[in-house]
Amino acid sequence: MNVLILFVEVTSYNIARIRNVYEKCEAISCDYVYCTESISGHRTNDKLPFNAKVLSGSIMCKLKQLISILLHKKYDFIEINGYSDAIRFFLIQYAKCKKIPYAIETDTQLHIPDNYIKRIIKNIYLKYIFHGKYAYGFAGGTRQKKLFEYYGMRRNNIYILPMTVDLDQFLSIARQHDKNFYKEKHGFKDKRVVLYIGRFEDVKNISLLLSAISGISQKYSDVCCLLIGKGTLKSKLEEQCKECHIENVYFQDYKLMPELAEYYCLADVFVLPSKFEPWGLVVNEALACYTPVIASDKVGAVDDLIQKDINGDVFESGNIQQLEQKLEYWLNNSSNEKDFSINERWNHKVYRERWIKILQGVQE
Repeated sequence: MNVLILFVEVTSYNIARIRNVYEKCEAISCDYVYCTESISGHRTNDKLPFNAKVLSGSIMCKLKQLISILLHKKYDFIEINGYSDAIRFFLIQYAKCKKIPYAIETDTQLHIPDNYIKRIIKNIYLKYIFHGKYAYGFAGGTRQKKLFEYYGMRRNNIYILPMTVDLDQFLSIARQHDKNFYKEKHGFKDKRVVLYIGRFEDVKNISLLLSAISGISQKYSDVCCLLIGKGTLKSKLEEQCKECHIENVYFQDYKLMPELAEYYCLADVFVLPSKFEPWGLVVNEALACYTPVIASDKVGAVDDLIQKDINGDVFESGNIQQLEQKLEYWLNNSSNEKDFSINERWNHKVYRERWIKILQGVQE
């Protein structure tokens, strides 16, 4: 069986999936196409497989390159990550015309636009690309499944394939040394660390986290906040710390593996306070390092990954009092490995088993 898989951009997450899912399926031959090398500025030291092609140039150039790939080999199944640009729409339309079974994979939550015109356009577009017996939906989680259901995809064609990272890479670092080892290694000895990793942008609502840290640090002098990433709001966040006299806040640039995992390991709690987050793979990464997670209820991963009082908690987006309360609870309550059994149920092995079963059903 020949399968073509289209990704948006080169990231460590989809390269890990290639390595741990697709390349381990001997009876299925996969080719990979990337729409672009990078959109988000995501960095990775992982190498692309030999059978991966990164499209380049203008939209027309990319379409020509994609057509050349499609003419070169006959594909039995096409998997498309996302649906919101010309390249992906073309591939969906190609599959429809050729009556090739195709799957749209998404980490996007169901979101109905407030604007009437946008709502109508989205409704028409998604109902069209989700329609028909050849259209399948690969949802990253529970909330993502609702997107396919709402816009009319056949329920028997919708599957949850766990949105995840290469857990083994993170688990191996977490199992090498305890939390205190990594704290001392990176200069946080005798500190309780609240960690955020991601972009410094308004949608991430980091200013709310800093406000909560301001209240917490007045009670506990050993608590500090570590913000890892980059973005347009960095200087504004630094100014907030200065004006509000929020001490013990540290800004650092993005990290690559294995150093990235070491920072997750040293944290006492990871916080993702986003105003909206389609999924939030940083939640997977933190849990893989046995670090509890506090996330807003707008984070797409929370229904599937966070278990209240077991491996973290969820707060109402924008509610600083709830965030402070939950931070204080987790800073004062240690967690251990047995609390993170979600790692055994939400991983690439589960993804691979479900994916193979789906494709076997498509062949029949």
